[in-house]
Amino acid sequence: MTEFHQREAYFKKFNNIDTYKTEVPVYSRSVDAVILDKKCSNLSAIEFKLTNWKKVIEQAQNIKTAFDYISICLMEPKRNNTKLLIIEECKKYGIGLIFSNYINDSYLFEEILNPIKQEKI
Repeated sequence: MTEFHQREAYFKKFNNIDTYKTEVPVYSRSVDAVILDKKCSNLSAIEFKLTNWKKVIEQAQNIKTAFDYISICLMEPKRNNTKLLIIEECKKYGIGLIFSNYINDSYLFEEILNPIKQEKI
């Protein structure tokens, strides 16, 4: 179970996503996935992490000015207090939140928060 497998499972499950690229260079780093919504010309990014929710929120904040929407996908924490902390941090920054679980050799995804359109500078 790796971030690569998590990301691939996400796009396999949501195969209605038209155009996406992985490992896209932005601001001298690599964004896990970038999605272009051709209907409304929105550019979104998703950062995937198995653990270290603080790091993935920091990564999302560092790149959010380059995208209309930014989300993170991470393994669902076991502790409810940790879940609530993550939700509050994502709300504060307008970051979308997707929790994933790995059960019976398969990934499950639950969208917790929709991303808020990022303000452009």
